[in-house]
Amino acid sequence: MERSAIREVRSHVIPVFRYAAYGLRAQSRIRIETEAKIVIQQKIKDGEHELLWSSILDFECSKNPFQEHRIVILNWRILASTVIMIDDSIIARATNLMTLGVSKYDALHVACSIAGGAEIFVTSDDRLLKYLRVVDDTLALLPQNALAYMEKWYEN
Repeated sequence: MERSAIREVRSHVIPVFRYAAYGLRAQSRIRIETEAKIVIQQKIKDGEHELLWSSILDFECSKNPFQEHRIVILNWRILASTVIMIDDSIIARATNLMTLGVSKYDALHVACSIAGGAEIFVTSDDRLLKYLRVVDDTLALLPQNALAYMEKWYEN
């Protein structure tokens, strides 16, 4: 499915980013990542790119203690082009990722992303990005780098 001149990118974007860093440098990074995330989300809303969803996102959302947060997150599920259900092959792939040091839930997110054919996996988790550098079948990027990839900033 082609939309205008922009090639679709199937993305697995975890809707909620967590930040543990503080200080001016961290604030700059948070601002840039947030702005890039907002642009990516708008591209998904506009139909320029697809969002993949996974049942692990449903599970994590159900554990959120704040109803208003659950509602906002689940509104993204409605926009998803595909919902990936966890099966034995996804569990096997997640188990392999866990041997690299990836946490259980992150491994399930990435395994669902791969199973869904995501072209990129967008995350703000530096630790996860470090682990995924050695995984050949997924392109994991920070939001600002994912935006650059989607918009082909550096192709010329």
